[in-house]
Amino acid sequence: MNSPLEILNAYIKRNNLRHTYERERVLEHILSINGHFTILSLYEEMNKDIPISRVSIYNTIELFLKIGLVVRHPFAGAEAEYETTMRASTHHHRICTSCGAIKEFSDQKFSKAIKNRTFASFQTQFHSIYVYGLCKKCQPKIKKTKK
Repeated sequence: MNSPLEILNAYIKRNNLRHTYERERVLEHILSINGHFTILSLYEEMNKDIPISRVSIYNTIELFLKIGLVVRHPFAGAEAEYETTMRASTHHHRICTSCGAIKEFSDQKFSKAIKNRTFASFQTQFHSIYVYGLCKKCQPKIKKTKK
């Protein structure tokens, strides 16, 4: 399996794109994050080390999405969240529809069912399941408002 940097460099070469220092730094940064990130959080963290514009980060993340180095999560909220596809373990997400809290969880039964599922003309690389509902904190609040 190729490293993320090798995947990026091969894509850049194949598509006659410019090799930039910023792309490599963004890749380094996202690979060091253990979890989700937003463009804003990445921008703020990276600007502690090097000056980089939000536009550069947006464009780089769009490129990484196209290559398959990151995935955009469809969580409800103002800002999209991303995660590197190089994470070691498949995990799922519980999302509270009231407060927006996101909790990661693993479930071997879900993972096994997906792994054993075959799709015509499709090879699964990774998966994530989104479960929407009410978190423990919001359940009592919702019950009170329904009375």
